[in-house]
Amino acid sequence: MAKSRTVENYIEENGESFYSKKSFVYVVNKGTDTDELNETATFDKIRRFIHEYYNLGMHATVRMYTAVEPSEEYSRFLPLYSLRAACGKFLHNETPEIIGWIDVKDIDPSIPVGEDCFVVKAVGDSMLPAIHDGEYCVFRHKNSGFHNTDTMLFEIPNEDPDTGGGFTIKEYQRTKVLDEETGRERIGSITLLPRNKDYEPYVFSEDDCSGIQPIAILVGQFNATIKVV
Repeated sequence: MAKSRTVENYIEENGESFYSKKSFVYVVNKGTDTDELNETATFDKIRRFIHEYYNLGMHATVRMYTAVEPSEEYSRFLPLYSLRAACGKFLHNETPEIIGWIDVKDIDPSIPVGEDCFVVKAVGDSMLPAIHDGEYCVFRHKNSGFHNTDTMLFEIPNEDPDTGGGFTIKEYQRTKVLDEETGRERIGSITLLPRNKDYEPYVFSEDDCSGIQPIAILVGQFNATIKVV
C-alpha cells in the first residue's frame, strides 16, 4: 500500500491504527505482531483482519421481513433459519420454519444468493475471533468438494456445547491415506476445528466419519441488530 503523509499524520494525531475513507482502507501494521497484511492485500483480507484483530462487529441495524415478493426470494433476500431447521431442510428434506427474510444485498452486495443459500445466527464463542456469538452467518448448501480450512455447518452425532444440539459450525480439516488395494487416496480422518483455543476439536477416525454430515459452507457473515418490519 502506498504511503501517504496525510494519512499517517491523521493516524498519529488521532491515535488510530487504521484509517478508512470511501473506497479504501489504510492500515498501519505497527504493534500488531502479524504478517497478515502486505502491499498486495485484498480489501476483503483487510476487512477481515480489522474485524478479527480489533474485534469490530461491523454492526448495523438490519430490517427483516416476514414476507417478500416471490421474485426477490433468494435473489436479494435470504431466509433466516434456526440451526436445527437448516439441518432438517438440507439433510432430512423437512420444511423449515422461516424466521424472516433478510436483504443481504443491502448489507453486502458480494454475499452470494440462491435457493441453496440461507442465514443462521451463530451461538457461542468456539469460533472466536472469526465468528462472534450472535453474529449472522450466510451459508451455501454443499455436501461434497470441501477443502481444508473451509468453515462449515455440520450435523454431528454428539451434542455441541455451543448450540446444545447435534450441529456445529467449525473449520474442516481432513487427512488422507493411501488405499493399498486400489492405489488411490481416501479420507483417513476428519477434524472439526474451533478457532478458539479454549475449545477441543472434534476428531473422527476413518471408521467414525460417517457419523458427521456436512450441510453448508460459510460464504458471508455480518453483525447486526435485526428489526422486524
